[in-house]
Amino acid sequence: MKLPFNSVISGLALMVILGFAQCAGRHHGTSREESTVEVGQQSYQKLEPLRVNFYLERSGSMTPYDSPRGDGSFKAAFVSMLNSVPGDANRLYIVNDSIYRYPKGIRQFISDDNIFASSKGIGDPSYTDFQRIFQAILENTEKNEISVLFTDMIYSVKTMEGTNPRKIFSDATGMISSVFKQRVGDMSLLVVQMQGSYDGAYYPYNSPFSGQQYTGVRPYYIIVAGNRQAMKRLEADDRYAAFCDFTRLKGYRDMYLYQLFGNGSGSDKAFIPYSEFMLSHEEIRGRFKPDSDNLNCVTGLEADKETGNVRLALAVDLGRKFIPASVLTNPANYAIDRKGVKIEKIISIDKTKLSKPERNRALSATHIFILKVSDIASKEEVTISLPDKLADWIGESNSDDDTNLSGTKFSKTTFGLKYILGGIYDSYRRTSVNSGWGEPCYFKIKLILEK
Repeated sequence: MKLPFNSVISGLALMVILGFAQCAGRHHGTSREESTVEVGQQSYQKLEPLRVNFYLERSGSMTPYDSPRGDGSFKAAFVSMLNSVPGDANRLYIVNDSIYRYPKGIRQFISDDNIFASSKGIGDPSYTDFQRIFQAILENTEKNEISVLFTDMIYSVKTMEGTNPRKIFSDATGMISSVFKQRVGDMSLLVVQMQGSYDGAYYPYNSPFSGQQYTGVRPYYIIVAGNRQAMKRLEADDRYAAFCDFTRLKGYRDMYLYQLFGNGSGSDKAFIPYSEFMLSHEEIRGRFKPDSDNLNCVTGLEADKETGNVRLALAVDLGRKFIPASVLTNPANYAIDRKGVKIEKIISIDKTKLSKPERNRALSATHIFILKVSDIASKEEVTISLPDKLADWIGESNSDDDTNLSGTKFSKTTFGLKYILGGIYDSYRRTSVNSGWGEPCYFKIKLILEK
């Protein structure tokens, strides 16, 4: 910071399916028994709660978010997350020029009227050492831990006064590249954009030691980090349902998840959503036979005699993911490696309207992908993937010049945001490509279609 500075979709139990490329009794496929292994809530209850490390940036341009004249939404969001995690081993840190353990404990912090007043005197609020903070989060977050950072994401250093903004952005990108270069392989990072009331001094890039009064609203960010398995547990464990429901927080705007999906084996399997071809649905056209060994395989495909079309209904579990519904349910966001297969639409499942056999097929699925099939060979192996692309809102929320506090975009933008978050994305993408996994994606669903 500066001087004195989609939705999580509700779902059922986590289901793991492996729908890889083999079909009909001639090959080894994935059986219904294999595909319905449920990690039940009783199993989660037996596990020790994840330890959550909370980091609150206390810089000059952060304190106005909890002004006595504000709407209280910033503190409400922070305290809500503190209150919604189970266990007594959670920790609270104040961050600015360094990282400081909050000496009074979480309970005292929650009861304080002004969270920034109670943390006054901790650290140097004139700048925020993001390099040290991100390094600590990436290096010190253990396998059974989650780290949560509340920040305005404005890059600032001691020597920023009089510096050209392009130099600032270049330095920010270099810092991010250095920190994330070797540490993204198994680490997931969720960025949640919030908006809160702001009443106090704001420090533009060209005036880091002389604040200007601003009263209005400003973006701030919640960053949640942990290894992939810990983040998956957050999605699936009912004890963290309230903690993960960011959309309930006043001021929620959007979110974006950085996460790598490898070659589909090993730990990647937990991120492959349950899926299965429906045998009956009003959108289905043509004829086919289900494969008894592989739920993602159909054989004997024949076009509908009246329309000449082939349409299939694939039930998919899109529940409990740190990916906005607007991303998950837009067919244009998916990639398919065969030109003869297209997602026409993605529709929510209303299980009250399904027959009992259809409900049995759908299991934990939340949506149905309507697939149009044309011009395929006698047997096609088809992969549907959801690419992990940098969210549009990040660029839209970026400002290269924060000196005009009365400008129409000031209340919605963050100085240099795309250089920091874009730099993190570049690190994830580089790791995915260099590891031989190709462009980053959240998951892949593999299908077999046979005529």
